[in-house]
Formats: sequence, structure tokens, C-alpha cells
Amino acid sequence: PLTDEDYTLSYSNNVDCGHGKITLTPTNPNYIGVLGGEFRIEYYPIPENILYNGSTTEEHFYTDDVVISAEGYTIRKVGDTSYQDTLTISEEGLDLEEIIQFKQKDTGYITDECQVSVNIDRTAPSFTVEEYGIYLNDQCWQTLATDIVYEVTYTEGYDMLSAWALDNLPVGVEVYYYVDATGSTTALTKVQLDELRAAEKFVLAENSEIILEGTGKYVIYAYAVDEAGNISDYASTNGIVVDEQAPSVV
Repeated sequence: PLTDEDYTLSYSNNVDCGHGKITLTPTNPNYIGVLGGEFRIEYYPIPENILYNGSTTEEHFYTDDVVISAEGYTIRKVGDTSYQDTLTISEEGLDLEEIIQFKQKDTGYITDECQVSVNIDRTAPSFTVEEYGIYLNDQCWQTLATDIVYEVTYTEGYDMLSAWALDNLPVGVEVYYYVDATGSTTALTKVQLDELRAAEKFVLAENSEIILEGTGKYVIYAYAVDEAGNISDYASTNGIVVDEQAPSVV
């Protein structure tokens, strides 16, 4: 009978996926000829649970680096020569794509290529760029006021108040505002505004519009938030006086 000592086996094309070859060559002079055959090499299945910062749930937006991994596997970007425990995506932007492969730690089996895509936005929107800010007619405020002065009186046109902020990425931005109608000449601080925001005292500026309730003295405070949850610095107006009452004759 044929034994292992009667032949040798050699392989070729058996590293990458595709069709590998095997050749049996006799070493016993009682046997002649060479026997060859083919076999298929296929990728190992892609891991079912790819982890994004340790979670199987992929977030729509991230505000910091995203670490890709899979339990029991190492990972590489296609084109890299070595596998690592994790792959970190650091660039800021939308639809950041990487073509990757995994390698099973226990067996060395390599998976098919797959694509991951993430959105990273770590920059808050801003009132202080270009022509953005809180607007009332031709007035524009972009930063947080430190001294409040009620110098200008509006008898009309005060309903044209609006607020606009710009994000570094083409994502949605919402502006929220708080109206201080106390007539105070002391500006609210960031700490006080943070407390008001936590207490949900700010309201959404729908269609970027800010609404005042008529005659009174007002200061408008605003902040902007993008889809990723990044929050801007505060901006505020100076003192706004609204006088809808006509003078009376005594």
C-alpha cells in the first residue's frame, strides 16, 4: 500500500485567495507519474460584530477619534502590510471611509475586505465668522457682551431679529436663544448662561427668527449646536429698547 514515505506533496498559489495547486510526486521507484490537483482558497467570514469605540452600535456622529476593532481579530487597512489590534480614524469630516481586513488571532485566517464609514465632527459652530451672528436690521452681534447699554430705541422693525451660525462641515445647525427682559445693565456670564441652558430656558430660533414680546428693554443671548452635539460659544446683543406706545398729549 502507498505510505507517506512513498511521495512528497508540494503546494503553489496557496497564499492568496483563489485556486491553489497541489502536486504529488512519487519518491518510491515502484511508482511513476505525477499527480496534480487544485483547491479553492476563500476568505474567512467578516466578523459579525465590528466595534466602534468598543460598541457594536455605530453612532451617526462622533466628536472624537473612532477606534475600529473586533473581538478575537487584528485589523489592517487594505494596502498595509501588518495587522494591529485596532484601527483609529482621526480625520474630521463626513463619510470617512476605510477599506479593511481582519485576521483571526487564533487561526490566522484572513477575512474578506469590508468598508467602514464614519462621520467625525469635533468643531463647534461659530457666530464669529463671515456675516454670521445675531442680527437686528443693520446691527450684528457676534460675541458675548460684557457691558450692557440701552442706546437705541426701536419703534418698529424689531421683529427682524434673527441669529445665524456657521459650522465647519455641511451639517445642520440650530440656534437657541434666551431673552433677558429685566432691563438689567449687568451682562450674564457664561456660568449663568450654562445654568439657564441646563434648565432649558433657551428656546429654539425656528427659521433663525428671534421673537420679542413688544415694548420693553431686552438683551438677547444665543448659542448654536450642530448635528454632532458640538455647542458654540455664546453671543449676545447689547441693550435693545422697544417702544410701541405712541406719545400722549396731556
